[in-house]
Amino acid sequence: MRFSFLALTLTGSLALTIALSSCTSNYPLKSVDYSDLFCDGNSKVWLVDKMIVNDVDVTRTGLRNKEVFIFHDNGVIDRLPLHAMGQNDPKKARYYLDSDKKTMSITFRKQEEWMFKLSVLEEERIIMRPLKKGSAPFTLELIPLPEL
Repeated sequence: MRFSFLALTLTGSLALTIALSSCTSNYPLKSVDYSDLFCDGNSKVWLVDKMIVNDVDVTRTGLRNKEVFIFHDNGVIDRLPLHAMGQNDPKKARYYLDSDKKTMSITFRKQEEWMFKLSVLEEERIIMRPLKKGSAPFTLELIPLPEL
């Protein structure tokens, strides 16, 4: 009786191991591509909800006084205050997103480059923390532009 119970247990364990390994062994795993998160395949407006310097939120108060980033699928980003949309020219930059490393670089006219680690990537919130080698002295929390 002991032998049959042991054999049954080993057989069950072996069958479970084979079943679990066969589910993943023949399929290559793909890394996640976050590029559409920022631009949705066209362009997307993100509001700078928080700009944090030394653990202090230095963002202007009032929705219309905050800045927006408009990410375009061609790698261009527009930066401007929300109240200036359609009235003033935005500051233009280029961005590069590395989905594997979860990093983003934003370069303004090749003189200023911000390097961020994308620490939180959600559909409704992105938190970007500065990398030491970049010049951005702040953490950004971006949210999709809310209904006005």
